[in-house]
Amino acid sequence: SGFEVVGINIDSPGAPIKEYIDQYKIPWPHIREDGGLESRPAVEYGVISVPTMILAGRDGKVVTVSASVDELKKELPKLLKKR
Repeated sequence: SGFEVVGINIDSPGAPIKEYIDQYKIPWPHIREDGGLESRPAVEYGVISVPTMILAGRDGKVVTVSASVDELKKELPKLLKKR
């Protein structure tokens, strides 16, 4: 339906990341590199706190940074209608 989720994991090495993903059946891909908030993915995507939710439109332009769940519920249906 035009909606994609990508997780950026900033957990410490050795954290049970795979087990958590498997246990809760999280279907989206995850990016993880050592370094926590200083890791390349965290820095490149602007992750400065957890959780950080960034919403981008189909054109790749960022709609909102650090979106709340309420903002996502409001904005996502609008973006999915744009085809």
